[in-house]
Amino acid sequence: MSTETTAEMLNSVNRLTETVIHKIAEIDTAVVRATTEVKETITNQTRVNVYVDAEHGDDSHDGISAPYKTLKAALTRSMPYGSYLNVRLLSNVEITSQIWFSGRHIIMDLRGYTLNFPSVNIFDGSGVLVGTGLAPLRGARDATLVIHNGAITTGDAISNNLGDQWFFHRNRVMIQMGGIAINPGLYTVTLNRLNITLGQRIVGLSGGSDGANLYRGQGMIQSTMFETTIDVTATNASMFGYGVNIRNDTFIDNAGNTITGTAA
Repeated sequence: MSTETTAEMLNSVNRLTETVIHKIAEIDTAVVRATTEVKETITNQTRVNVYVDAEHGDDSHDGISAPYKTLKAALTRSMPYGSYLNVRLLSNVEITSQIWFSGRHIIMDLRGYTLNFPSVNIFDGSGVLVGTGLAPLRGARDATLVIHNGAITTGDAISNNLGDQWFFHRNRVMIQMGGIAINPGLYTVTLNRLNITLGQRIVGLSGGSDGANLYRGQGMIQSTMFETTIDVTATNASMFGYGVNIRNDTFIDNAGNTITGTAA
């Protein structure tokens, strides 16, 4: 084999090697880019900031580039299980129908606005009006909730004396989180820097799978006026029990009295 032929073969091998190295570099770059994009996509889907504006929002919006109108649209938006959802209010918001959520960690920044739970008519299974109560926030499994920086108000729970036990267990609750009973010690609910005004016979927060506070110490904010014999906590506005974290909050009962909130 001549020297020229050998040199040509070596040059060919070198060119092929350079091509392979270049392709490998392209592949590596593409893999890094794809991996980064996947990570960003996962992060964008699992850590989301959304806005709610009851005055100017629309539930057909995505909540990010333009605000939702209702809190329900924000809390129930499609997200991977275990995601983190930051909800920021741009106006006062009312909850007039119950909102279920699960598998997400929610931080609700009221931004100085009021989250209001007005009294709504309550009907039994036969369609009979049994009184007025609240449409609660209901967190199911693997859910946590933080509400901070604003005010919470509620209407009253007034029964027409038709099935009082059923009525009071299910329609006096502002926030019900199943995790309080399921995971003792976990701060399932945190209330921070809030002025909380509870209406007549309202249970601010309750633990248990169906909203009934059946066990003392499962996490309660109790109003101080017009209590009934079925209450299972002391008749004061204190926070009890597992899963509850309160910080710098002011509780006001329906008579206008200010009460110090405590955590067990």
